[in-house]
Amino acid sequence: MADIFEKLLKNAGPLGQHRERAHGYFAFPKLEGEINSRMKFRGKEMIVWSLNNYLGLANHPEIRKVDADAAKEFGLAYPMGARMMSGNSNYHEQLERELAAFEQKEDAILMNFGYQGIMSAIDAVCGRHDVIVYDAESHACIIDGLRLHPGHRYVFKHNDVEDCEKQLVRATQLIEKQKAGGILVITEGVFGMAGDQGKLKEIAALKSKYQFRLLVDDAHGFGTLGKTGAGAGEEQGCQDAIDLYFSTFAKSMASIGAFLAGDKAIIDFIRYNIRSQIFCQEFANAYCNWQPEKAGNV
Repeated sequence: MADIFEKLLKNAGPLGQHRERAHGYFAFPKLEGEINSRMKFRGKEMIVWSLNNYLGLANHPEIRKVDADAAKEFGLAYPMGARMMSGNSNYHEQLERELAAFEQKEDAILMNFGYQGIMSAIDAVCGRHDVIVYDAESHACIIDGLRLHPGHRYVFKHNDVEDCEKQLVRATQLIEKQKAGGILVITEGVFGMAGDQGKLKEIAALKSKYQFRLLVDDAHGFGTLGKTGAGAGEEQGCQDAIDLYFSTFAKSMASIGAFLAGDKAIIDFIRYNIRSQIFCQEFANAYCNWQPEKAGNV
């Protein structure tokens, strides 16, 4: 029997194999100074292209004041514990209502982190008889959520609506054969690696021919696209057709946390069945304690 660690030393992985040359430079660089488009790296000022500070809020003076006021009033641990047990507050629920209204949905649920949030949402929504149809360029958090799925999953070529329809045909045939289950289509509002928008409107139009629900990860579109910043669905005029709208605060909001918005009955089901939010400590975050009346027009 081999030592389980032995294989880790022999195969460091596609990125890990370059760690000795990359660490501290291409990987895990140490940036110094205030979060900005220019920061110091190894003592020199450099242009920074990779920060998730889309709207420049990371160092906005009003945001920093709200952060400081919240820390002074509540500390860094309030409310303590998972929300279901002891960590809920009026501020959580206020923010959920505001996010739902902003995304033109009935309800919303806050989550600790985007990555674990969407993974656990997929797990909560889909059972072993359900079929997931997803874009080939979906983010790693979606792929890892799919790995948790005990049922079938069919991938379609990136932004290829014709291939998406082919996979919907396969999914429909399988469900008719097994006489159980439903279909969830997953795509993104803006794809993080390529930067192109998902073809949400065209995919949503397939609902006239096939029965499925649509989950959109709009982490990169939220706050940046659409007339009000509500994201790719608003930009493409198909927000109503998105059944579950997901985004994080890690991009345009320059913070942590995430949310999922949709019909109230479905969000309520997810709230009581999403394992990553039930069996964990709730994040202590300025957005939980955010009070719009103190934040001005930010």
